[in-house]
Amino acid sequence: MAVAPDSLPEPRLEASPQVTLRAISIGAVCVVFLAWGGHYTRHIAHTTKMVQDHLPWGAVVPLILIAVVINKLLQKTQPRWMLSRPELLTIFGMSLIASALPSYFMGHTIPNIAAPFYFDNSENRWGEFIHPHIPHWSVITDRTAARWFFEGRPSGAPIPWDPWFVPLF
Repeated sequence: MAVAPDSLPEPRLEASPQVTLRAISIGAVCVVFLAWGGHYTRHIAHTTKMVQDHLPWGAVVPLILIAVVINKLLQKTQPRWMLSRPELLTIFGMSLIASALPSYFMGHTIPNIAAPFYFDNSENRWGEFIHPHIPHWSVITDRTAARWFFEGRPSGAPIPWDPWFVPLF
């Protein structure tokens, strides 16, 4: 049994902006929280990784709290202040990107910048076979900086920023 096309309701078009300054502001607070919390849970507390998963809970939990708890309170007290669907999507999108950058993207990119000169040895002959094909600006060529990255720098030694500047920026 099909529904006649003329009996379907017309879609409602909203005149409000899709992405608001309010959504970007709340999203920015979530980004700061995820940047701090992701680092804290992974490197300091050594607990569950709040920004590392296919659907990171560090992005999902704030969305649920905002959509269910805060929006419900606003619905009862100040209905005009409720966050719209596009605003919630903006906040969630910002949170997902903030979760992916430090955990997946930078977690793989930074070690790859130092790896070619750290893991080069006489057995694998990377210096002969791989180094000529790597653009010099994309990796650090300072073997000491590469070693310090993977093994830790000696106590009191300055951080070698210079070798990292060009590959990172």
